[in-house]
Amino acid sequence: MNLDALYTYVLNSIALLQPEVIVTIGLLGVLIIDLFTPKSMHKWSAGVFLGVMVLALISLSGQSGVQASVFFGMIAVDGYAVFFKYLFLVSAILATLITLFSDEMDRNGRRFGDYFIVMAGLVLGMMLMAGANNLLMMFISIELVSLASYILVSYLKDEKTSNEAGVKYIIYGAFSSGLMIYGISLIYGITGTLSISEINEVLKNPAVVIDPVTLTIAVLLTLGGFGYKIAAAPFHFWAPDAYEGAPTPVAAFLSVGPKAAGFAMMLRFFKTIFFGTSTPEGYQILDNIDWVSILAAVSVLTMTIGNVTALWQQNVKRMLAYSSIAHAGYILMGVILLSDSGIAAMMFYLAYYLIMNLGVFFTAMLIADKVQSFELDDWRGMGFRAPVLAIPMVIFLASLIGIPGTVGFAGKFLLFVAVLQQGSLYFWLALIAVANSVVSAFYYFKVVKMMYLKKPVENADGPISVSIPATVLVFVFAVPTIVLGLWWQPLYNWALASVRMLVG
Repeated sequence: MNLDALYTYVLNSIALLQPEVIVTIGLLGVLIIDLFTPKSMHKWSAGVFLGVMVLALISLSGQSGVQASVFFGMIAVDGYAVFFKYLFLVSAILATLITLFSDEMDRNGRRFGDYFIVMAGLVLGMMLMAGANNLLMMFISIELVSLASYILVSYLKDEKTSNEAGVKYIIYGAFSSGLMIYGISLIYGITGTLSISEINEVLKNPAVVIDPVTLTIAVLLTLGGFGYKIAAAPFHFWAPDAYEGAPTPVAAFLSVGPKAAGFAMMLRFFKTIFFGTSTPEGYQILDNIDWVSILAAVSVLTMTIGNVTALWQQNVKRMLAYSSIAHAGYILMGVILLSDSGIAAMMFYLAYYLIMNLGVFFTAMLIADKVQSFELDDWRGMGFRAPVLAIPMVIFLASLIGIPGTVGFAGKFLLFVAVLQQGSLYFWLALIAVANSVVSAFYYFKVVKMMYLKKPVENADGPISVSIPATVLVFVFAVPTIVLGLWWQPLYNWALASVRMLVG
């Protein structure tokens, strides 16, 4: 390729990545504005960040219907990636609004500029993760997300718990990154390429002899990197401490954004390398490796550890952290299936989980700011002191359980049906998932019990008032939790159409 052709190709590639370019420019814009804006106007950076996210969201329409690979196959631009990019940008916008209502973020006159600079880097990394079509790009994008996450978790640098959470997060992250890069190096040594579509071709080639033991080790090590990002067992240990020590808006965002990005990348990795496009013709490649059973075991272990450990938590933030781990186990079932309906159910699950989990974190943050505590014992009688917060909280918790009439029920129903459609072989998996959902009801309703069936704490100051903007935002989360539970078909159809546009 001559220089002119290379120049034209790069420009065309950049044109197809317009949303990513907008986020990158926005990152630099927030940096410049923060440098030259007086401290009294530091919240302007939040407005700039929101504007950038909205602009990127609008520009995503230019990627709709596109099926292409850019930058020499490093990044895929397809409907599958676009679906997740919508989730990332919407979650970033909502997390920013949550940040503006956070007392802990506004304490001691902190400037918001550096916070939103790092947040923009995190969003950019997630967008690259969704489209990464090369093992090197996968590693680079996941590291970009990880580095930004470390900084955000320890953002409250004057608080010991935040610093401790950041250090623990970095240690676990470094270990998982080491496992992943070693696994990638083994895959490269076996196949001679880092492109996941080319790896698929090599593995399909009967003339190429692949040592199954080495390939198994390589896949398991690479799975360590994915498992860390989605907080799947046994790579989940960072989540409870990180969520508890991080600012609540950061914990809320980490529970939905990077998790969705991890699943998007993991699904592309397995579907492209081991199954080709939409048919399981490549399954015979790993006839000596039952990796489906390995993922099923990880799914069961993750949902069980998350739910059982959450039963004993008395801190709402830690309870929601273990809840997030459990939901990662449910979502993993969609990765195991690798059918269009299973993947679409997984994507639908992630979309509705974004709404209700951000909602439950935001409502918990507002209550905790009023009572100065996330401890359950301090939430006694909150249903009568702050009904405008307690009622939406019940809605979110009911949806997390999967009670009919909520979007949580629709998500679990679609996922469980997709599992059962694969035959009796997966019946046990669906049964364990249902049992775990029942277990989760105990700790979710422990919060409801504390709010409505316990007397308020002594010396309580009476009713709690909530500002009108905060109330409006709470119901921005609560209303879709009900509406999408009754009218879920359009979102599911969009997810199903996006799966069929995945570029392998």
